[in-house]
Amino acid sequence: MGCRQNDGTVIIEKRVSKDHVKFAESEAQTFKKICNNSFHHRNVVLYLDTIADKDAISLYMEMCDGDLEEWTKKGELYAYNLTALEICEDIIKGISYLHGQNIIHRDVKPSNFLIRSSGKNATIKVSDFGLSKILATDVSSAPTTSTSTEAFMAPEYHRREDGSLETSWRKSADIFSLGITLYYVLTNGRHPFGDKNPYEAPHNI
Repeated sequence: MGCRQNDGTVIIEKRVSKDHVKFAESEAQTFKKICNNSFHHRNVVLYLDTIADKDAISLYMEMCDGDLEEWTKKGELYAYNLTALEICEDIIKGISYLHGQNIIHRDVKPSNFLIRSSGKNATIKVSDFGLSKILATDVSSAPTTSTSTEAFMAPEYHRREDGSLETSWRKSADIFSLGITLYYVLTNGRHPFGDKNPYEAPHNI
């Protein structure tokens, strides 16, 4: 369900069960840092509030019209008169803004970029900060044991032959995933490392 603000923005509730409280808290923390002042970047999904009860945490944010993966699979990626160049520009601006705020997204992929339409115009917005990490000032990496989506994950974060994992995440990890996402947009849904089955891309990376 959604409610409409005075400017026409429809607000929806993203309800996360307490079983996944770590991801909800991470997303809320990132949202609060992004929205810590009156400025809101047009290429980041708009966040309003977080409310917790005994069963779940609710995040309140603007409602969008779908995500890049969904619209690409439907063959309607350019339905809102956005060119491939404009889509890529919005994606880059969103990630660039996060990095400027010392935030690593850690799960950059087409399904985490939402499309928000307004009349004949549309904007691409980065979303889903459940795996994100906020870097301390003058720190270039953040330790974590959780991993992101393998098909979009930088090679250094895939499990090594000895079973170990790189646990120090850097902004460069987002840049690798960003490159795959831009390729996906420019080729109308193809993956640069293969997409015949779910295992081909992770294996080739």
